[in-house]
Amino acid sequence: MTRKKVKKSNIIGIFTDKSATYNLAILETLDKLNRATAWQIAKKIAEKQKPIPNKDMETRSRRIYSVIQRKSGRLNDLADKGYIKENEGLWELTVKGSIALAIKEPEILIALENASKNRVYYEQVTQTINTMPEEVLAAPFGLSVNLAKTKQDFLKTLETLKNNPAVFRIFVEETKKLLADGVNLDRINEFTLFSLLQNRENVKKLLEQQIRATFPNFKF
Repeated sequence: MTRKKVKKSNIIGIFTDKSATYNLAILETLDKLNRATAWQIAKKIAEKQKPIPNKDMETRSRRIYSVIQRKSGRLNDLADKGYIKENEGLWELTVKGSIALAIKEPEILIALENASKNRVYYEQVTQTINTMPEEVLAAPFGLSVNLAKTKQDFLKTLETLKNNPAVFRIFVEETKKLLADGVNLDRINEFTLFSLLQNRENVKKLLEQQIRATFPNFKF
């Protein structure tokens, strides 16, 4: 008897392990607040949880805070995997984190159609790309990635696409395909993810369409 092969499309490790509930709650909270301290995140998570008999909001918040803030806690684990980052005590989603959340909760994409949200996303992507080290890295499928070239190509792409709300949607859809192809999102950094996306056919097509709309006489 042959076993039926299970399709692993759209599976992201942080949403399947024993810490999945907290991982998702942290990403959802940061999506709503943009930036927050560990204590603010803990309080928001506590507010969404069902009340626990004989435990007030403060007690529940402190319990959650201890789980997410400790050295081996949820915040540091998510940061090590590139889904969130911390700056001067404030945590925020990375672009990789936003993509992962949108894959898990597709309704997030609708919010990105809002112009202001899309602008924030564009600025976040640009900032992340600007921090790319200019070196050659190993990538999935036996590929090598020249980050110096990828960095410049991606910045040009983003500048062309910055007013197009479809960018995030296409990044999400193409990341889903990478997952289906076997890429482990937990194990690749944001730079490698961008490099892989940059070479996806639909991302290239989007860029070409935008260039044609902007420069009708441009020849490819």
